[in-house]
Amino acid sequence: MRGATEEPDQDGTAQPSLPTDAAARFLPCSARVNPGRPATVCWMTWIPIVVLLVIIGTDLWVYTDARKRTEGGTPVALSIGALEVNTPTVWFVACLILWILFFPAYIVTRNQNS
Repeated sequence: MRGATEEPDQDGTAQPSLPTDAAARFLPCSARVNPGRPATVCWMTWIPIVVLLVIIGTDLWVYTDARKRTEGGTPVALSIGALEVNTPTVWFVACLILWILFFPAYIVTRNQNS
């Protein structure tokens, strides 16, 4: 496996070059230099996509779980001052807008109502 090497600059000083082996695939997109090779999608491009899919997936789970509990007679309800989150649709929208706050709140409220 070849690693980074130092190549002399025009003035004779050594400048580090980027690795050209498989490890270069894990460099940030802006640091990748692959002349003569086909362009590849950087692994960092997938992180926001995966996070978004996880958030949407958990939001759909919250909606279906809240709907089943409401139909079963034990709705998951949360009241914080004037804010009331008590229907599956409201839980879904709340989780969609502020997932980092409402998804954990749903899990805690769901376990308290069991």
